[in-house]
Amino acid sequence: MARIPSLFQALRLAAYDLRHERWLALGALWILAASLAPLCLFFGLERGLIGSTIDRMDRDPMMRRITPSATGTHRFDEPWFEAVRRWPEVAFIIPAVRYAAALVDGYSEMAERPVTLELFETAPDDPMRFGAAMPTDLDLTLSTVAAQRLKVEVGATVRLALQRERDGQSERQVIDLRVASILPVHATGREVGLVTSPLLDRIEAWRDGHAVPQWQAPGAQPAPERTVHARFRLHTRTIQDVATVLERLQRMGITADAESPQIAATLRLQSDLRALIALIGGVSLAGAAVALIALQVAAVNRKRREYAILKLVGYGRGWMMTLPALHALVIALTGLAGAWALALLGQWAVNAYFAAQLQAEGRAIVLALPDLLRAGVIALALSVLPAIWAGAKAARIPAADELREH
Repeated sequence: MARIPSLFQALRLAAYDLRHERWLALGALWILAASLAPLCLFFGLERGLIGSTIDRMDRDPMMRRITPSATGTHRFDEPWFEAVRRWPEVAFIIPAVRYAAALVDGYSEMAERPVTLELFETAPDDPMRFGAAMPTDLDLTLSTVAAQRLKVEVGATVRLALQRERDGQSERQVIDLRVASILPVHATGREVGLVTSPLLDRIEAWRDGHAVPQWQAPGAQPAPERTVHARFRLHTRTIQDVATVLERLQRMGITADAESPQIAATLRLQSDLRALIALIGGVSLAGAAVALIALQVAAVNRKRREYAILKLVGYGRGWMMTLPALHALVIALTGLAGAWALALLGQWAVNAYFAAQLQAEGRAIVLALPDLLRAGVIALALSVLPAIWAGAKAARIPAADELREH
């Protein structure tokens, strides 16, 4: 009857075996560590240099912004906006006035000359505000560049000057708005102002020659209630969604603009790096697998007589597979610890070397727990699976014939 080994007995015998073949075990350990450490660093490079770039682009709403290429070729009504809001890739969409109507001259007491501002409609959850409070019809939010050129701070007054031609006469309208907030420096490098949709609708209506009762501004007649819009501003959830939304708009006959070249270049770099990791990692791991399998098979062949004796005294197939598996498990865990140590040391060295170049951009290599655990799974697969196969091979050794040969 086959004997079932106790765990303590199996561990003790595996420890004796490792001590007896410590130099071979040390060689297997370093094969594993030297193969896994570079792979961990490649994983960290993708997560650090490329991953931080993609994360930064995802946090930048200007990178995720889509606007129609031409004004006047399409009209967008409320059912169209409601349908697009339900797209899973869309984080935010808002109707927009014509580009020409959104350009105004801004004045302040401190600025020597006017600054041309591009006004955007804003609404709750607008990512372009970067968490700033929603302005009222008497407020506006300025970009940092616009605030610097106007030499204003929060609470200051900015005067918007509008001009139009009506019935052969040149007319002028002035709007005083309080600076409610200023966007972060990284939000945009353009002279931008965020205002409410009703305010920008009044500006467009006034420029189209309509009367605006809120300003006591005369005109042909009050502007009719807007049911269709010439433009829109859309923000996707991630930069990966930009191409999908552009393709869906294209199928609807709508040509739109986005930061597609920069996004495509970054995502292509990520794809190329992943292919490089797969190629180099595959070659490295294949070499390590061959070396470890050769060591396991050689160990079984060297100990054929010992396995034959164990088989004769009643130890069965489970014992034959458990012993080399425990042997390999100790090597795998020790080699994995060595790989993690080398990877962490490499991470520190690379990040220290590139610290001056990257500065606020992040770290070149970021080792995360999922990357280290992935290396652990690979280490166990490379070590334990060949050991189990070698143990199964040992269980098939004909004990009587092996002892007769010796």
